[in-house]
Amino acid sequence: MIAFDAYNAPRIIYGEGVSKKVSDLLTSLGVKTVMAVYDEGIKKVGIADAVLTPIREAGFVVEEFGGVTADPPVEMIEEAANLADEKNVDIYVAIGGGGVIDTTKCMAVMHTNPGRLLDYVLGVGKPIPNACPRVIAIPTTSGTGSEVTALSIITDTSTHRKVCVKDVVKMCPYAAYLDPALTVGLPKGLTASTGMDALSHAVEAYLVGRHNEFADMFCENTIRRVVKWLPVAVEDGKNLEARGQMMQAATYGGASFASSTLQAGHAIAHALGGALHVPHGIACAWGLNFAIKHSGKTAEIERMHSLAEYMGVAGEAEMGREELVAACCKVVSDMNRSLKIPTPKTFGIGTKEEMEAAYTACWTNEQGMLGVGGVTDQDELHAYFEEMWAW
Repeated sequence: MIAFDAYNAPRIIYGEGVSKKVSDLLTSLGVKTVMAVYDEGIKKVGIADAVLTPIREAGFVVEEFGGVTADPPVEMIEEAANLADEKNVDIYVAIGGGGVIDTTKCMAVMHTNPGRLLDYVLGVGKPIPNACPRVIAIPTTSGTGSEVTALSIITDTSTHRKVCVKDVVKMCPYAAYLDPALTVGLPKGLTASTGMDALSHAVEAYLVGRHNEFADMFCENTIRRVVKWLPVAVEDGKNLEARGQMMQAATYGGASFASSTLQAGHAIAHALGGALHVPHGIACAWGLNFAIKHSGKTAEIERMHSLAEYMGVAGEAEMGREELVAACCKVVSDMNRSLKIPTPKTFGIGTKEEMEAAYTACWTNEQGMLGVGGVTDQDELHAYFEEMWAW
């Protein structure tokens, strides 16, 4: 069995309505002042108030930061952290998608650690020295898995790059409340793209060279759930069973790469997000087949058979390597098409100049993830960008 990093899974509370019972946990922890973090959309649709009202009624002081923006920039996070510091908060509650939860984890880092957030960027910065306040994560989308991971993806606006802040001990949320009712109002497009993000986590973690048996359990669970339930959740957004299945899939997908790692598909996704502002779920849906094609060339044949089975490929037992890779890629392509994931052209970035900018950003800025995926051939990567832009 291949060794894997320590993974401190948070407490997970699942079920319709559990997001209104956070005060029970807060009471057991003996805290007084809560910093609630969300974005404008979560406030507008009433989700923030639905979660926070019972907390206030239980006697807790609730401070709020509702200014989280997409692709969280460092400056916004540091501004929010300063606000929390002024209020002397005891614990953080993140209500929202991956950007909100990532922001909140970084606010907690800044609460007890000196300097700037960029001082702690994985691979180039220094280790986070001090323990951080606890974070309770309440996801409102089913994709990123940030509620169970020990890292945050943030935007360095000075370089237009997405960077990672990570600490497997200090940054994993203390608890995650999975309430499928919070995702019922999610639009079809966002349901689809966040679901493909969850699928990409599990597939990349399953095929990466650093895979391990612990992560494999979460990978299989996630892949099977997404392939079966994402089309249902997109078609019938009020189907609570489908919403709940996808919320669990997202959480298990987060656990899969938290205990394994991501690779080339996410290298493409991060470059697309940083260079061309493609939403993360859409970018992951585009980049996933590169990871399958590249890793499929060297992955154990038994692993490719298993992946094809998890993805619902008929007749996989009789297929050879090339057929398995093609069949798995077809599942992804068919899902993208049926779920109406936009292509670069329909998204509005169909020019050759934009393609070259995204490719250059990937090869230049994402060598870490490309390396983990074993990608060393520029021509192979460039050919895939050309393929994407031809969709």
